[in-house]
Amino acid sequence: MEMLEELILPDWMTVDEAAATLGVSRQAVMQAAVRARFSRCRIADILLLSRPDVEQYRRTRQFSGPRRKQPPA
Repeated sequence: MEMLEELILPDWMTVDEAAATLGVSRQAVMQAAVRARFSRCRIADILLLSRPDVEQYRRTRQFSGPRRKQPPA
């Protein structure tokens, strides 16, 4: 399914994908989206965020507060 989503919407990612990319919680991503940090669109009940916006945010943002725990490798 992920491959299909990437082929159809390569410039967009879900909130969960953005959280994993940024290493923060889903809630932190939602708060940033509400503050208009990312271009976004909604398809049915799925919120999609601009992949370039999320990647730019990751490169330029200094995160404060607790980070989401990463699963053991």
